[in-house]
Amino acid sequence: MTVKSKLSVILAVFLGMIVLETSMFALNLYQESRSVERGAERGFDLAGTYGYGGASQENDEDGSIRSASFVPGTSNDGQGSYQLIGEFDGDLGYRNGTFRRTFDPNVFDLYSEDGSHMGSAHLAYARPDGSGLIYLSVDGLDCSLSKWSATPGFVE
Repeated sequence: MTVKSKLSVILAVFLGMIVLETSMFALNLYQESRSVERGAERGFDLAGTYGYGGASQENDEDGSIRSASFVPGTSNDGQGSYQLIGEFDGDLGYRNGTFRRTFDPNVFDLYSEDGSHMGSAHLAYARPDGSGLIYLSVDGLDCSLSKWSATPGFVE
């Protein structure tokens, strides 16, 4: 095999690798856009643990809500339980309650353990890789939390 034919083979393999990588990138981009579209229409996956952290976070001045965990109910009816950890009425602690999906599949009403309305949660997005962003408005406290894990974590 001559040097010229070896270079042709190397060039062909290199170009094939570029075409393959470009195709994989395009497929990933398509799948991501479909995932976002499905999430906007049907609701993103709320289940998981969200916490304060990240450059784009806009929490209230004292960072009162530190984390939130959500566990959907087993009947897939848009209901489930949650736990918030943070500073409430000047004390560090946690609050448990239930949530219900609203007409918007990514907005949830939050209720305390006694059934009174506490606030709302808006799931901006959640990706299959476990990342996401949620906006909470609870008892006058507004914050955004990043999704840390698709697994909910509760304090007992």
